[in-house]
This record gives sequence, C-alpha cells and structure tokens, in this order.
Amino acid sequence: LTQKRLFLEDGQVVVREVTWGFPAFEEPESAELFQKHNYEEYKRRFGEYFGNTIVGIFSDADSRRVNSEVLSPDSPMKDYFPWSTGFSKSFEENYGYAIEPYLPSIIRREPSAQGRDYWEHCGNLYTSWFASNYQWCRKNGLDYTFHTSDSAPFRIQTTYFNSAFAEGKAIDAGRFCDYPGTDHECLDLNGGRLFLRER
Repeated sequence: LTQKRLFLEDGQVVVREVTWGFPAFEEPESAELFQKHNYEEYKRRFGEYFGNTIVGIFSDADSRRVNSEVLSPDSPMKDYFPWSTGFSKSFEENYGYAIEPYLPSIIRREPSAQGRDYWEHCGNLYTSWFASNYQWCRKNGLDYTFHTSDSAPFRIQTTYFNSAFAEGKAIDAGRFCDYPGTDHECLDLNGGRLFLRER
C-alpha cells in the first residue's frame, strides 16, 4: 500500500512507488486494514465503553505529507501526480471517460478540463480515507474528528508549512467528521512552524 506517483519519461507515462512514511490513502485497502488493526482492536478491548465513557475518536495529521511548494514549477517536489491501483477504473466510472490519453498533458501541467477532473478525483480518493473512518465510527456509535494539516485557509506565504493534500479543496475532508479539527487556532503555539512568528 505504498503511495504511487506518475512520471513522464521519454514521452511515456510511468508509475513509481514512493516511500513517504504514510500509507496510500487513495487505496480502499488502507482504510480497511487501519480499521481492522486499530479501530476493531479498540472495540474488542473497550467496546463496552463506546458511546458513554468513550464518545469518539480523533486522528492526528493523516496526510500525504506533501508541502504546498509542489505547486511551484521551480520546486524539487514539483513532480507530484498521485496515482493508485484503482485510479483508472474509478475515474472512468465517475467521469465517463478514460484519463490515460490525457496524462502526458496533465503531467506537463497544460491546463485542461481533463486536468481539472484528474485533480478533483485525486482529492476525492484521498478524502475517501476519512469517509471510511467516519462511517466506521458512526456504525459503532462514536463521533469522529481529525485534522490533516491542510486546514488553514491562508496563502502559502502566511502558512508555509501548509500542504496540498486535497488538491486545493482542503475543507472537503471536513464533510466526513462530526467536529472538524485543525492545528492552526493558536498562531504561534509550536514556535512558528505553522505560522510566521511575526503573525
């Protein structure tokens, strides 16, 4: 369940796995395994307290760990084009056409309606991780809250540690929780890592 990226080599699109310390949130199996080995274990040990003593679950900074600098053509991380095992099939089911013929143009960053669809689908696959966890919690009588580090609605110049996890639609993931969480309320809480110190 390693994260995958698209690259253009000699005019051909290739898929490579990238090691980045987080699972491939775009893969449905990621949420299934996470729930099996974490949430189900909580339920086995503490299920009798669900809904009374234990009222919900919080998850901290589930993310792709991709900083917003990927949006800059000069960035060493500029080659950020997510992919997943089921991407092609789920894309065609949702948009009614195959994305493969358009991938070279998308990787070259040429503006197009297909590029917009590609990035929207990337974001939807990512937020499906939160949707799945939210559904598990609801089914088990628990509230769900989280933050992704992509929660500040500010410019890169202000929150330089902010990220591009949901392809510019950070709030979309918030649909899948009872209480949206964030790391950004207290400005200089952690010494200015998320906000510029002078702010």
